[in-house]
Amino acid sequence: MIVTIARNDAFRQVFALSVHLGKDMWFCAVDSDTNKVSTIFETVNAGSSWAPIFATLSKGVRDFVVVNDNTDNTASPYVNNTVLALLSDPANGDDMLVRTTDGGDSWSAVTFTRSTAPAETGLLSGALEGDQKSGGSRVIVGSARQVGNTATVFISTDSGATFGSPIAVATGHNNIWWVEYISGTGASGIWLAFCHDQGGTLAPVVYQTTDGGANWSSLSTVGAAGDVWQAVHKTSQGTLLATTNNNGRVYRSTNNGASWTLVFEAANVIATETKVRRFIENSTAIYCVSQNAGYLWRSTDDGVNYTVIDRAGRQFGPICFSGTETRILIGGGQGFTGAGPGRAEMYVATIVDK
Repeated sequence: MIVTIARNDAFRQVFALSVHLGKDMWFCAVDSDTNKVSTIFETVNAGSSWAPIFATLSKGVRDFVVVNDNTDNTASPYVNNTVLALLSDPANGDDMLVRTTDGGDSWSAVTFTRSTAPAETGLLSGALEGDQKSGGSRVIVGSARQVGNTATVFISTDSGATFGSPIAVATGHNNIWWVEYISGTGASGIWLAFCHDQGGTLAPVVYQTTDGGANWSSLSTVGAAGDVWQAVHKTSQGTLLATTNNNGRVYRSTNNGASWTLVFEAANVIATETKVRRFIENSTAIYCVSQNAGYLWRSTDDGVNYTVIDRAGRQFGPICFSGTETRILIGGGQGFTGAGPGRAEMYVATIVDK
């Protein structure tokens, strides 16, 4: 089913969607189209309806990082949810992130010390050391800057309450579209930053740190100049999957990003599908969604081959994706496709073809 979250000329689409937060709870965020009042919504009934809980004073939320989802606390499943919302183009440029420690009841801005001009214009991605139940307190978030400037990361060692000064990562690449934790702890942690050049001059690059984010070096190059990252997923088998906007390409790495193999091109199957946006995984399959016409794909061989199982989008462009063992949520909106007025929508389905 398609659920309309917000229908308003000031809204554009659902761009960010959290992981499952316990029982039937998720957060999503709707982009602001005409002013900086991007709004976070909450569902407590597995996506059937959504309620606004916080206006972020930014153009959009680009990612949610869940630090502690507290799903084992059945008596009070939401109280201790600590979630970070990463902002782009905030009204106050130093407040690039808002944080809740009480399951979304209240949010507060986290202030950053940004680079000297041109400063970071927002945060695009983030990751937690480990996972939200058993992981550590280290969080790394990746930034966006103007074309021609070096993208940076910021590191928190207190679950996102505070962040240190910016650390340069990718010379000539101005966007860190994805941050992925690989292994290790603290100052010995291995992480990857997926960087691209929004100006179209350089090919996408994967950078690696082996000291918890203090220093970064180029690890591998994927695709061609002008390509930009879309999604990254670390499978349950430890394989990395990464997609770019070129022909809906999916690349696969079995050595933590040191080298990549092109395994799938969505546009070769359905010509309109040039962007594979997000992945989720359950115990039997990996699922991904492509943006332009909203097709849902499934892989049962750790990301090597893909088949179409449904069409989620039809009149809206899917952008974000989340789910559980049996539930799928895909966010998007008609504002993205120009079919306005702005309508932020969520496709909600039950997985029955496991």
